[in-house]
Amino acid sequence: MSEIVPGCGEGVSPSPGSQSLADLSPRNRGRGGGAASVLQAEQSLHYERIPITPTSPPVSGGEVATSLRVAGEGETPYPPPGTVPSIPPQSLNLPACGGGRRESSSGGWGGNLTNSSSLPPTGSQSLATSPTREKGKTSGVTVVTGGAGFIGSHLVRLLVERGERVRVIDRPGVRLDHLPLDKINLVLADIRDRAAVRAAVRGANVVYHLAANPQLWTHRRADFHRVNYLGTVHVLEESLAAGATRIVHTSTESILTRSRQPTPIAEDQDVPARDVIGPYCRSKFRAERFAFHLARSGAPVVIVNPTLPIGPGDWGHSPPTQMMLDFCLGKRSAYLDGDLNLMDVRDIAAGMIAAMGKGRPGVRYLLGAENWSIRSVFGYLAKLTGLPEPRWRVPYPVALTAAYVSEWVADVFTGTIPAATVTGVKLTRRRMHFDASRSLAELGITPRPASESIAEAVAWFRSVGWI
Repeated sequence: MSEIVPGCGEGVSPSPGSQSLADLSPRNRGRGGGAASVLQAEQSLHYERIPITPTSPPVSGGEVATSLRVAGEGETPYPPPGTVPSIPPQSLNLPACGGGRRESSSGGWGGNLTNSSSLPPTGSQSLATSPTREKGKTSGVTVVTGGAGFIGSHLVRLLVERGERVRVIDRPGVRLDHLPLDKINLVLADIRDRAAVRAAVRGANVVYHLAANPQLWTHRRADFHRVNYLGTVHVLEESLAAGATRIVHTSTESILTRSRQPTPIAEDQDVPARDVIGPYCRSKFRAERFAFHLARSGAPVVIVNPTLPIGPGDWGHSPPTQMMLDFCLGKRSAYLDGDLNLMDVRDIAAGMIAAMGKGRPGVRYLLGAENWSIRSVFGYLAKLTGLPEPRWRVPYPVALTAAYVSEWVADVFTGTIPAATVTGVKLTRRRMHFDASRSLAELGITPRPASESIAEAVAWFRSVGWI
């Protein structure tokens, strides 16, 4: 069965047996330990109406539309992009999100990370610009969490080439031999461990946060929340407490899809929580909302949402790479209808550096390029390799049934990532056409053709002996 999994832009490859996080669906929602208390605390927040900030002014005049909705029954009322939680004083102590009062030793953005009254005013010069940053280059330590992943490793190489002092934070056990280890400082730490994160980001000037679990299934159901959401809370809060002057938070394109999408998706897309599919997407959705909350409270946090990265150097077999590799190995005789947005991984890395230098705090930048169908990707691969195209289209009900069965087998017997995931199949029903033109124009990024990236990926497969 052919499946593509949106949302694989993060920098960490999952460890065997715990590749993706847990299901926060009703049947599994009680398995997360402290997760329930965090959600209850978040429900105490009050939201105020704030205009959504696009990356460029509207074409026609008038105010930018605002968006606020009432949460459905049993639904956590996470705010849409551009909506800031107004935190009452009695609700400041979030169980897993608060850090108490933390003094910054390096003169950066510090103070009480859970108290909006103690934050610097939005738009202050210290947040908008840094005296050590010129066109994205910094003179202090540049931290990259998830730097051993597909996007992360390309980002690290670009930063090293720019002469930056790079510190990579990644989980113990991850593959590292593809990194320029003689030119970087490496720290092995689990972002679920706040104390470990605190030590790892000490002295950071700017931080690229990519570390996440990018898969759509995991044997341990609560890990999506712990890694992707709470891990983000730890990294962002501790980086700010350490004095970081700028943070780029890496989100994902899969949280921007809606069940009804008549137009291409842009960076100002507003998606209600009830429209977010699956535990992976929900964890990334919450993480992005937390990043927006910090930014709107005055923190120098910029958000980027990469679409599907393609190109050479994917040692971790991200979903688009695995799909193309399976075709090259003759394992794709059928396909599932679906849309993809593809962008070269090197252009995504360049876009992240541009966002660090040019991006505006509290603004989402969409890093995407060309819209392809799954079948068109296979058709192009057939021309490159001489292999036949998949002949059979798998009906959606059959694919979804197979995904449920595959996940059950993985849960009960194998403990390994299933060939098809429920979230992945459901996402193929969404319109995944993106228009990142405004973001790319503001950041000054011109992506290379996706066809070149696919061809380079296939050539790389051959060079490393995979095909």
